[in-house]
Amino acid sequence: MKAFIQILFSDKFRSLFYRLSAALILLMLLIVVAIYLFSNGYNNLIQKTQLEKLSARPESLFKNYYDTLFQDINNRTIQLSNNTKLIRAINSIDPESTGALQNILHESTDFCCIQYLEIYTKNGAIRYIHGEIKDIPLLSDAEWQSETDKVKGSSNGEVARTAVDGSIPSIVMLRGIPNIAVQPLGFIKVMLNSQSLFINPYHIKGNERMWAVSPDKQMFDLKTGNSDTIPIADKLVPKLQYTYFQGLLDDKSYFFYYSPAGIPGWNYLYAVESSALSGSLYVRLAIITALALLFLLLITYMFLMIRNIFSKLHTIQEVVGADGAEEGSTGSNASLNVLVNSIAALKEHRENIEFMYRKNIPILKQALCYRLLHQDQGEWSEIQEQMDQIGIEFPTPTFAIILFRIDRYFDFLQNYSRSDQSLFRFFIYKMAEELGEQSFKVLLWNSESQDIVMLCNTKTPISEEEFKAKLEAVTDTILVHVHQYLKITVTAAISRPVLNIRHIPDSWSLLTGCIERKWYNGGTHVLKEWEMAGEAPVMFGFLESARKRKAQLLLAVKSGNLQLIHIEMGTMQSFLESLEVYPMMVIQQILHDLFMSVIFTILEMGVKLQVESVFMEMHLEMQRRESIREAIDWFRKRLDGWIEGAEKQRSEGTNLIPHILEYIHANYNREISLGGIADELGLDIAYLSRQFKKGTGKNFMDYLINLRIERAKQMLLSLSGTVQQVAENVGYVNTQSFIRIFKKHVGATPGQYREMQSVEQEKRLDASKLY
Repeated sequence: MKAFIQILFSDKFRSLFYRLSAALILLMLLIVVAIYLFSNGYNNLIQKTQLEKLSARPESLFKNYYDTLFQDINNRTIQLSNNTKLIRAINSIDPESTGALQNILHESTDFCCIQYLEIYTKNGAIRYIHGEIKDIPLLSDAEWQSETDKVKGSSNGEVARTAVDGSIPSIVMLRGIPNIAVQPLGFIKVMLNSQSLFINPYHIKGNERMWAVSPDKQMFDLKTGNSDTIPIADKLVPKLQYTYFQGLLDDKSYFFYYSPAGIPGWNYLYAVESSALSGSLYVRLAIITALALLFLLLITYMFLMIRNIFSKLHTIQEVVGADGAEEGSTGSNASLNVLVNSIAALKEHRENIEFMYRKNIPILKQALCYRLLHQDQGEWSEIQEQMDQIGIEFPTPTFAIILFRIDRYFDFLQNYSRSDQSLFRFFIYKMAEELGEQSFKVLLWNSESQDIVMLCNTKTPISEEEFKAKLEAVTDTILVHVHQYLKITVTAAISRPVLNIRHIPDSWSLLTGCIERKWYNGGTHVLKEWEMAGEAPVMFGFLESARKRKAQLLLAVKSGNLQLIHIEMGTMQSFLESLEVYPMMVIQQILHDLFMSVIFTILEMGVKLQVESVFMEMHLEMQRRESIREAIDWFRKRLDGWIEGAEKQRSEGTNLIPHILEYIHANYNREISLGGIADELGLDIAYLSRQFKKGTGKNFMDYLINLRIERAKQMLLSLSGTVQQVAENVGYVNTQSFIRIFKKHVGATPGQYREMQSVEQEKRLDASKLY
């Protein structure tokens, strides 16, 4: 506390203290306002709930009554408008038609509240009132069009509105003839007496009021049937349906509830005196008391937090030192700036580190798995440090390795593109990861070749036999899923469990030899190291050395560095020449395996080879060569040619980009694809995709879409065609897809873009005129 008081009254932190105190006071005020708003909102919610309950009964009665009444009138007008004899009777000059017309109208107007009925056609107009038919003036063209627009604007072809015809407003029901016509042949107008219509047979309590509200906000009291004007009427215009609000009526406070009627555009307004509604006072007081206690706890917490902040600031100031304030301004602002800048820099640095960590964690895990499999004894301290950095911690010392190897790897490389190969490897990797993590803590390594490796660690201490059973079950499950979804087969080999992390490399060496036993076991898809009988042969040691040197050579081939390749080839030659005590057949087999692995790597790099002829040539040359040096020299020359061909292919691919762009610009309005272009040029699609992005900065599909959008923008401004025509002209068969893609890239639909550009064109100055 003493240190806190010293910091508090220090010149360097006094300004900061004032600012934090002001922020705390502002926060307190905001909390008070929030408590008030919450309490008020809760009270309003209680009142709204009570209002909905009170309005439910009268609203239900009135809705049923008036909806049934208007539905009956609606059905009568529909029958009348669809009567085929009506138009003929109106337009006919035959005296007999008058009697027929009277019969038609009498049957259709036998309902309450009707004042009169008018029928208009292009050739005649009549009014039917109390059994008498009178001719009336025809509608003018403007009046005819106005009535047509009203009927078209209604969802069911009927329009109900108010009209002043004498001292009492009338309700006008307008319908087209026939009812469903796009261009009506005539109109039916039914004039209803509002006072008779809106007197309902149900009792309304003394503290309740209810009105029917027309589309033009004319209100009819459902107790008296009279047209009513209340001060609250102007609030109805912006209100949505199913809303409530409060206002004054006859110098009393009322709550109003606004809901839709069964007639399009009409609504009901229910009102009840505010005294009939009451919020829950005790609940409200309980909420305010609870929030007040919470407020006091928050103030205490804020005080403790400020104290903690100043302690941290004191520490930061000691670390930063007083010199940091001298480079800028002086006084308390300088001290504050130094502290704020220091905190901001530390925060930004931490965020950057966390972002990079999250981004690279899968790569770091793969690298750790590789090091655990291939490490030397002297690297354990570095591996442990790497595990600490990544946050990897193994719960038990028991480990095992599962190796998944793609079968018929030569056919795999020949039958699938590089992108498909990568997808297959990624699928196996993710399937092994997801299913393996259900039983073990796992690390995986994707060799980007024919192997995917999973290192398994038991989550809890278990026996060796139980661990083996779990390994077999997980492996079987993974293979079932892989073989179910992929058109390839995969062989798995499971290592014997080891009880020390340092024994993982030895287990890995034995496992790679174990999976090669498939040559002896035929179609077996799961090999278990502990079932392999016998000890390692005498030659196992030098075979393992040959395997390691082969791995180094393959890395050099993937790099494309000829100098490094020649060094590794020389190292391999010296190693093989040191094995003179072994039969030549063994050495030839090692060379054959080496050459085959290099050829697979070349294929993985996207180089096109005549594989059958290359294998035939390799077989013949191996028979002809009489020394290791001759065989290595021959293969070095062939490998140099393949690497140089790959470089030439890459340079030719770069020169192809202008030609491909010319083709795209000529055929952007047709269904073209990068795969089709790659097949035509005889190139690998993944390789061509990389070259295209390298040459244009975009992938193929993005470039094609951008080109189509630019052409569409030009057509929208220069042509008067529809959006569908523009879409077809730029290669989109589906207009909706074109509109969605256009809006995503431009920010507006094609129609909106054309309209905006037209406005911009109108705003431009004409260079030929003087202003």
